[in-house]
Amino acid sequence: MVLFKDLEPGLVVKAFTFECDLRIGGGHNNPADGFSLNYVRDTDPIVANIEAGIGNPFAGTDSENGYGADSDSGPGTGNGLPEEGCSTGLAIGFDTWQSATINGVQDVVGLSIRVDSKLIAQLPVPLKPGNIFLPTMPNPGAQGGAYEYDPVPYRNLPKSDPNYASSMQTGALSDEDLNGDGVVNAADQTAPQPVFGDPNWGLWVKNLHWEKFKAELTEDGAVKVWWKGVELTPAGGIPTEFTPSPGRIVFAARTGDNFEVHHVDNIVLTTIPADNVIIGNATGSPIGFSVVLIDSGPAVVNPDTIALKLDGTDVTRTSVSKTGGNTTVRFFDVTKPLVPGSVHTVEVTVRDTRGTEVTDTQQFTVPAYVTLPPEYAVAGVSQPGFNFAVHQTATRNQENTIARAEQQLQGLRGANVADLTGFVGGVYAETGVINYSQLGAAGIPEAAGVFQENNGFPDEPIPGIPSATEVNPDGTIYTDNIAAEIVTYLQFPAPGVYNLIFNSDDGFPPPLSGVPGRSSPRCSSAKPTWVAAPRTRFPSFTCRRRDPIRSAPSGLKAAAAPTSSGLRNKPHRRLWHGPSSTTRLAPSKPSARRPPRRRPWSPSRIRSATRATPTCPPSRSSPRCRTAGRRWIRIRSGCSSTAPKSPPPRPGRATSPPPPTGPRSTSRLATMNSRSPSPPTARTTKA
Repeated sequence: MVLFKDLEPGLVVKAFTFECDLRIGGGHNNPADGFSLNYVRDTDPIVANIEAGIGNPFAGTDSENGYGADSDSGPGTGNGLPEEGCSTGLAIGFDTWQSATINGVQDVVGLSIRVDSKLIAQLPVPLKPGNIFLPTMPNPGAQGGAYEYDPVPYRNLPKSDPNYASSMQTGALSDEDLNGDGVVNAADQTAPQPVFGDPNWGLWVKNLHWEKFKAELTEDGAVKVWWKGVELTPAGGIPTEFTPSPGRIVFAARTGDNFEVHHVDNIVLTTIPADNVIIGNATGSPIGFSVVLIDSGPAVVNPDTIALKLDGTDVTRTSVSKTGGNTTVRFFDVTKPLVPGSVHTVEVTVRDTRGTEVTDTQQFTVPAYVTLPPEYAVAGVSQPGFNFAVHQTATRNQENTIARAEQQLQGLRGANVADLTGFVGGVYAETGVINYSQLGAAGIPEAAGVFQENNGFPDEPIPGIPSATEVNPDGTIYTDNIAAEIVTYLQFPAPGVYNLIFNSDDGFPPPLSGVPGRSSPRCSSAKPTWVAAPRTRFPSFTCRRRDPIRSAPSGLKAAAAPTSSGLRNKPHRRLWHGPSSTTRLAPSKPSARRPPRRRPWSPSRIRSATRATPTCPPSRSSPRCRTAGRRWIRIRSGCSSTAPKSPPPRPGRATSPPPPTGPRSTSRLATMNSRSPSPPTARTTKA
């Protein structure tokens, strides 16, 4: 990894160009892995980690956990994949291996572009101008003529091959006897490469050539990419809506047992700083919007000069706050909710402390939301906690679908073989926290998810599991094929807009209800869901989660903080009051089974090596709640073992040492003289 020094001290880089010579290949017949070029935000932990010589939080895919939004595990879990890019800012990945999916989008051999971990586009092999795979397009195999994807004919090609220009490698594999068995054959393609300085080191890379790689972030937030002298992106680049902010440039690479070399030389980095206040993207809510204004050097926001227009009409800002160099201005009107899915235009005008005025126009789309009617409100709710019901069927290989979980909870998939010792009327009263995990073969809860014993929040067994009557054919405990329902109250302290975030790799559609067992509009299964409660001071609702609990390595994961305030604000399960403050669940009382712990609410975590596609029809409404007259949140889950659907794991995923560098790779970074931040000019650094 290379962390470039801050080339524009005190200023924000709004555009840059990165050029280098690359030599790639000379390893396995199916090589891996790649590299990434990143402009990370100054809040990204990768900066401090590199400076401290510790872990590398990069993005990941659905089966290879990372740090950012593409990761199943959430923030802070796993090092991810350097070739996929960092978790914040702009990431351009050069990935020579096909991994699993990225939130349902197939990772391909080729280039990728991400902004703050969100996948914007991929440029699949064959690398040709305009060959673009957008997340909105069908995955390979169903794309028709939308784009091309066929990596096999484009691996390790000699420069004389007609397809060489569209290949990610820069030459053919070696034609030498690399393993010393006296013959040149396929076995040589997997022979380990010696360290640099070995007399035979050059044999592995003898057929590789140096080729030019160039990437550019334009001042209007588009990305352009060139490879082997050809621009792959369309005219004007691929738009990204990237908003500049203070940050650093990071270049990182890796390889594994399916090795190839990644040699880099002649780096040229040109940066263009911003000399005015940067107006960021507008973020919409059901009742308004927010915009972040970013200082750059002497261009410091004067908050008294901020003026807003919504769809051409002047509006008065509701609040202004500043953290570091970021000023956030908000407008919202709880009495005038916006139409879900509608698109609106925001015009922001601001002056900096020097008197320089900047105006910019942004657009936002109102997220989907539902409104809770006043009749959903309840009174006299005094007992916090959770009611947990579990069903385990002896029928093996149940599919991972919501419909299956619903049917199982209704007894349509066989008798319940879970151990209901300690349950009353089929319900276990959890008055502490929920941080459940399936048991491993040793009968110990699997450590999985965000909250684990190593960070102070140990996993605990799912009540009722393992079965008291069923065992596996080999005599081990039976912990699979589970469906679960968790019921609790939510309290909204005042009228307003609340953002409910649920997280699971299988997804779930929790319907809202003010009457036990009654279905009504559902929350989103994969995205934050806004809930508007404009007239009711203490609304409550039912939210059902019918989500299959995966088989090993983990199970249902959720935790609530038993504090006087209740629910804590954590990244993957949040309730927002208006655009800024946080509402909380009622506190949990001490548990006779386990002492309460002050622990944040964890997302419902379901992890597995498989992802089955739901094929059953939508399920019917679930049974009525067992406690008459109370309104509940219902969260349902199910567990099954299915055959893996994702690609087999890549051998040798561990990061190898940096590739050896020959005489051509020996370089030094030139030191640039300091200069005045105004007027802005491009700065070029060569290595």
